[in-house]
Amino acid sequence: MFLTENDYDTLILDDDRLLISQATDTIRQQTETMAIDQMSGYLRPKYDTAATFAKTSTARSQVLVMYCMDITLYHLHASIPGRFVPEIRRIRYEDALAWLKDVAKGLIDPDLVLKTDPTTGESVTGPSILFGGNAKQDNSW
Repeated sequence: MFLTENDYDTLILDDDRLLISQATDTIRQQTETMAIDQMSGYLRPKYDTAATFAKTSTARSQVLVMYCMDITLYHLHASIPGRFVPEIRRIRYEDALAWLKDVAKGLIDPDLVLKTDPTTGESVTGPSILFGGNAKQDNSW
């Protein structure tokens, strides 16, 4: 998995630690996978998400680790019936989504594995935008 038990120690309070310890490994892994899939939707146009999320230990982007934990913890809290998501979790989740949207727009350029064209090996920066139009027409009679 992309996240490790030790990663959570940097960001969570006792309440979150209890939440993680009560969740089975299967539920936590499923929630982490959901968070990675959610993040990949924003990152996939420009970045090789399979290679990015396959990295381990210090090779991982620490910002990506942080936001992945925030999204995972938000979804873990939301999965408990009758329990409200703490305000800090909601705020951090919204911050993570805002960061992902800015990355998708090209406003932030994180140090992630870029997509490459399999035939040329060159970086693929996402869909191309073509500018231009038809030749100017003169409609005077």
